[in-house]
Amino acid sequence: VASRFGLSSSTDAYFAFQQFPFTLAAFMFGAFGLAFTPAYASEKRTAGAVRWLPGLVAFGSVLGALMTLVMAASTPWLLRAFNMANGGQARSTLLVLSCSFAPVIWLGIWSGTTTAEDRNLRAMIVSGLPYVAMTALLIALYGLGKLDALTLPISFLAGFAVIGACTVPRLLAGVWRENPVRAIVETWSAPSFRRFLRQLRASSIENVGYAANQILLVYFVAHTGTGAVSANTYAMRVGMVGLSLLSLPLAQLLQAK
Repeated sequence: VASRFGLSSSTDAYFAFQQFPFTLAAFMFGAFGLAFTPAYASEKRTAGAVRWLPGLVAFGSVLGALMTLVMAASTPWLLRAFNMANGGQARSTLLVLSCSFAPVIWLGIWSGTTTAEDRNLRAMIVSGLPYVAMTALLIALYGLGKLDALTLPISFLAGFAVIGACTVPRLLAGVWRENPVRAIVETWSAPSFRRFLRQLRASSIENVGYAANQILLVYFVAHTGTGAVSANTYAMRVGMVGLSLLSLPLAQLLQAK
């Protein structure tokens, strides 16, 4: 990416607005997983099935759609806040990336269910598949000579949307009742679901600080000039190799055990 796209306003827009779905992903695979995995495992062990899972998927989908609408409606303000030129390129990048919220939520729920069922390797594979799909698409487009300014956000959305959509049927298989509306409404009255929400509030505190740190970092870097966000991101990718390849997988395995 660095050799082909370099440092430009297009890459700045991509890496800046990418922080919003990445922040949600950090929450889903972090604070959400810490609360959801034990709640899911306990409910399935005692009741044989997690009846509030379809409701959680439905509410998560609605939340993802609302986040997309809010981000799209905030486009002019976000472009000004992150010092992006109010042109079609940055605007299109933001709108494309805003469509990835719901798939990120689906992937986070699926990863939590597989971890709770002691299928740890599958959970790590699922969380990594969107990036594999993104990379494969970029390499394919590069080989065909079809790379353009919107390739990066489109590949990001394609990776998460395709893999995320594939998890939804698996999440709902075997637990969807004959009356789906009633199942969704009854989710809020389930005691185990209410306990899960209380645990989720407690575990979310750390992610609030992390999200604020990351977004403020990008905000201030963006105001130093064109290419600064991209350069910082390239350097961070190198610096975070040890974390992404070793520390995070080990932490996920420890959490599962």
